Amino acid sequence: MLELARFTAILMAGCSVLTGCRRETPVESANREGVLLVGNSAEPRALDPHLVTGVPESKILSSVFEGLVADHPSGDDVMAPGVAVRWEHDADMKQWVFHLRGDARWSDGEPLTAADFVFSYQRMLHPSLAAAYAPMLYPIRNAEAYNRDERGRMLCGMDPAFPLGWDILGNANFRGTDATSVASPATDDDDRTRLRREFAAKGLDRLDAAALRAILDDPDLFDWPDAVPAAVRGIVVGRLLAHAEAGAPDLFDRADVGVRARDPHTLEISLREPMPYLPSVVRHFTWYPVPRHVVLRHGAMTDRFTGWSEAGTLVGNGPFVLNTWRFNHFIEVVGNPRYWDAASVGLKAVRFHPIENPYTEARSFLAGQLHTTYTLPPELLGRMRERHPEFLKVEPYVGTAFLRLNVNRAGLDDPRVRCAISLAIHREDYCRYIYEGYQPAQGMTPDLASYRGPRMLRHDLDEARALLADAGYPGGAGLPSYAILTSRPHPVSDALQQTLRLLGLRVTIERKDWGSYIAAQQELRFDMAIGSWIGDYLDPTTFLDMWTRGNGNNNTGWDSPAYEALLREAALQPDTAARFATLVRAERILLEEMPVVPIAWNSRIYLHRPEVRGWHPLVLDNHPWKAVRLDP
Repeated sequence: MLELARFTAILMAGCSVLTGCRRETPVESANREGVLLVGNSAEPRALDPHLVTGVPESKILSSVFEGLVADHPSGDDVMAPGVAVRWEHDADMKQWVFHLRGDARWSDGEPLTAADFVFSYQRMLHPSLAAAYAPMLYPIRNAEAYNRDERGRMLCGMDPAFPLGWDILGNANFRGTDATSVASPATDDDDRTRLRREFAAKGLDRLDAAALRAILDDPDLFDWPDAVPAAVRGIVVGRLLAHAEAGAPDLFDRADVGVRARDPHTLEISLREPMPYLPSVVRHFTWYPVPRHVVLRHGAMTDRFTGWSEAGTLVGNGPFVLNTWRFNHFIEVVGNPRYWDAASVGLKAVRFHPIENPYTEARSFLAGQLHTTYTLPPELLGRMRERHPEFLKVEPYVGTAFLRLNVNRAGLDDPRVRCAISLAIHREDYCRYIYEGYQPAQGMTPDLASYRGPRMLRHDLDEARALLADAGYPGGAGLPSYAILTSRPHPVSDALQQTLRLLGLRVTIERKDWGSYIAAQQELRFDMAIGSWIGDYLDPTTFLDMWTRGNGNNNTGWDSPAYEALLREAALQPDTAARFATLVRAERILLEEMPVVPIAWNSRIYLHRPEVRGWHPLVLDNHPWKAVRLDP
């Protein structure tokens, strides 16, 4: 309330400033200079497309890089030419060919070729880079096996001449298992028992050369399925050992990952399953090319956070180039004269301001310091609608606000407790008083085209309390104290704290800066976290694929083989209606297990000045910066 009162006072002062005599505001100066001033929420963790996951980073990246297909200024489902001038696919939509423009250049003048895309996708997927968004490229044939470093599969299972098919060989323990389940013969001594359990826990793919030699010398140190003959076991271990002794060389080529440069201007992408919406997907920043010649100048392919993506060294291929990065102040990009469509770029520069506090951002806007804000606190929606309707934007937005739960925490490891938390939340009230302008979430996935997910979310405090009691925590007794992690002030954290107290839960609020907030979730150093997910493309898989095992955006500790099996089944179904029906079954599992508690379906609520032209409502909110103009 104090923050709101303070905002109101400054709002009134701002209104008088707007109508009185005063010196030129930053916006007015920027209008003359052709510089767009953008509120961008947070200081980016990095500007390496392979190492970031957030919306604040994506907005900047989309100004300095461009993918095979570009965003359209007024149509989310319109595929505009980017680096590729055209593309085609085979009959089953599994093999795609992108024809690159001959005049594509990096901002330093070097030619941009299909080989740059191959390098970029190899880097994104390389196991040593540990890119959180690598699963975005899993539709590429064999990309997942390469990224997960499935050595047995790449060295043996992908060899057409191997004496045993992967359908049988793949049942062997390559990925590791529960060591306590490994039985030991009565003749085993303690050292052999320890080794057998250690090798079982790691799995064949993670054993070093010494361990593999030990298994060759003593085959009984590792348990195999009966269907794998002894001779085949020896071949498998021998190939893994040879790979380890060679220094574990990169297996990208051996894995036959489905991306290759036919020639400098022709890129071929082979997929593991039909994907009619691939052009929409490759617009995402994870599919951008990165400059091989610059990345390798600053280190190895898999070195993280090197100087290649900093001001003064970053080389891109987008309509702008990185000019200035003043930490916690602004990032400025200026026009790229080597961009293929430079003549169409309507701005001289874009300046991104990392303002995490939404009240501060709103004040900055009203003081003439921003053309557009990242957001507007929903509780200020009515106030702005009344006093400044000319600035207010409320638009459809494909996103879901939720509470992420760490299922490794005591109590939260029980789906009954997680479902009790969901039942305690009155989503209609949250949208009426906190998420004003949003819609109460009825599932994880908002309505997309003809997809309608299961409607399973409701409010029932009595049932929530009964579930807690059934789980052994009546009135919350026996549960530890939890902290709700957030990156910025938001009334929802206070509301959730009060809601969970109705169940008897002891809850505190923990606020971290954007980078620390992201890192804490990726490392599972949190109890609960306020979050949201904005769709990367217009298909329900953008909301469902992330909750799979090993996905860098999952960050809950939860996974479900049944859930993932349904996702794979859906991916292989060519009929859209049948595919969506299977995805509904998958989403039902997610909502029954509740590792993440959906609260509201987003709307895009922000402040925007009328002199900004070429800016249209987009449900993905991917506004191409080159299409924007300033008309004072």
